Amino acid sequence: MRRILLIYPGGLGDILFSRVVLASLKHHYPEVKIDYAGMPQYLHLLSEELYQIIDYNDRRLLPLFSPSSALNKECLTWLNEYDGIIFWSSAQLTEHVTQKLNNLKKPAVISASVTPLPNQKEHVALIMLRTIARWGIKPTAERLHQLAVLQPNFPVGVNHPAMKMMNNYIVVHPGSGSKKKNWPISQFLKLMPWLEQQFHTRVVCILGPAETNCHTILNKTNCHWVAPKDVFELADWLKGAQFYLGNDSGVTHLAAQLGCQTFVLFVSTNPVHWRPLGQNVFVITNYTPVANEQGFYFCPDLTITNVATIIQQNIPLRFSTTAPNKTLPDGSKTPS
Repeated sequence: MRRILLIYPGGLGDILFSRVVLASLKHHYPEVKIDYAGMPQYLHLLSEELYQIIDYNDRRLLPLFSPSSALNKECLTWLNEYDGIIFWSSAQLTEHVTQKLNNLKKPAVISASVTPLPNQKEHVALIMLRTIARWGIKPTAERLHQLAVLQPNFPVGVNHPAMKMMNNYIVVHPGSGSKKKNWPISQFLKLMPWLEQQFHTRVVCILGPAETNCHTILNKTNCHWVAPKDVFELADWLKGAQFYLGNDSGVTHLAAQLGCQTFVLFVSTNPVHWRPLGQNVFVITNYTPVANEQGFYFCPDLTITNVATIIQQNIPLRFSTTAPNKTLPDGSKTPS
């Protein structure tokens, strides 16, 4: 195949997971050009890995979702320019969209839901890979582990606020797209002063659109917080961090794929499905006992002390000549 169109309106984390499929397609078809129709504000992070970025609301795609039973000439001509089309949905696929895609004459069409079932024990990225198995691409877990570090193409003249921080810093993101996925912000606020004392550096608290209610709370503390204006400014802060702590969120997935050492708290979602992809990821969860794998920590209570201990065990104090502080947030001492 020489031209493939991937249609997927996923969020930031979903799009980052799909990089596994992009890499596999390029390995299998070295000359392929991949166009991606989705959310441009996130897809621009992947511009180096794509041929074209198409807005999911592009008028050429609208006939695909209309109630009519047929595609208009413009849409039909455009879609038939591709050798292959992948259409993913986070919900059950509607029959009329599937039928329209299957009626196309030229492209090989794949349409599937990529949302894991509750009893499914596979990562979402592996589920995505399985959808393209019919094209001769073997869906193996090794492809998830081999994913390259994301290298965004920062726009010319982009502001790099993180460069203004003279010392190393830690990034904490206390939110996500769903309140039920969040460790209480009160716990983050108690842990952050300990992180600054323990690692002799500043904590930068990242806030996104979902954390507007946190501004008032953080303004009452001495916490240094920022609200990046776009994904490139966000990526800049994450790339410069000593390490990162956050909930299961798109920001966390971005930190992991940028190569930042990432500690992720799974409060209500299943890490087997949604674990961030990266070489330096530590999962701390109270959701379910997880397999005895490196980087997984099952903590039934998810206390501040448990989280602090795991961070302290896995972060070398390489930027400080001061002896480590063995006192944990609750006043206890770390094991020798």
